[in-house]
Amino acid sequence: MRMTQEALERGRRRRRWTTWFRGPRLVGVLAVASLAAAGALFATLQRLDPAYATQAIEQKVVRLEDGSRVHLNVDSRVKVAFRDGERRVSLTRGEAFFEVAHDASRPFVVEADGARIRALGTKFDVRRENGAVNVTLLQGAVRVSPASGAQPVVLAPNQQAVVQRSGPIRTAAADAARTTSWTTGRLMFRQTPLASAIAEVNRYSDREVVLSDPALGARTVSGFFDVGDAESFAKGVAGLFDLSVTDEPGGRLLLSPPAAKAAPGA
Repeated sequence: MRMTQEALERGRRRRRWTTWFRGPRLVGVLAVASLAAAGALFATLQRLDPAYATQAIEQKVVRLEDGSRVHLNVDSRVKVAFRDGERRVSLTRGEAFFEVAHDASRPFVVEADGARIRALGTKFDVRRENGAVNVTLLQGAVRVSPASGAQPVVLAPNQQAVVQRSGPIRTAAADAARTTSWTTGRLMFRQTPLASAIAEVNRYSDREVVLSDPALGARTVSGFFDVGDAESFAKGVAGLFDLSVTDEPGGRLLLSPPAAKAAPGA
């Protein structure tokens, strides 16, 4: 009788153990295991194909595993996928400057909105803007292929290609040093329309420079200005064109002609 009672107790313990695995606890264990597996997979994918991004008014320099360097401009993002036969970087938003380490066996390819820019050892800038991709070559050579299937072009230093979803690639001479000056922490303008210079300065600052009269934007400006220092830029432009700078609510810097002086005796 004692042996039978012990056997029954062992059976109850087994049933409790079996119930524990069959009930909600098993679901919880499986859920935790699934989350852990998913997290491990995500971490592995991040190591294999890492992504790098910047926020507004933030810049970053990333050194890739092959020794290439990517300068990320403000509000930009790239995703890296290196394989045995190719080094591929996708620019999903914004602008990036690439200093490519030479490796003839693994071409370096940048993809942006369907355009492909292929280089072996070179320095070039890629910017997505207003539905187009602008490629500016500083050093070396790059081959630019559009998504439309139009004829590819090969750029020489100080040339720029404008690639759109449809139509041929448009090329033109460019001042590559000016285009890429943001990588040095300074902005360079050479006979740049004031409206364009202001738009560029505003990319790097939480203080917005605005013109009281859009007609002022046609004036041209040349010079060097520190990235992110909108106030110094506004004061410099004001001194150059005899304008006044007004601090407005919200941090805006308003550039406007000085108020007309009252006539004597008025």
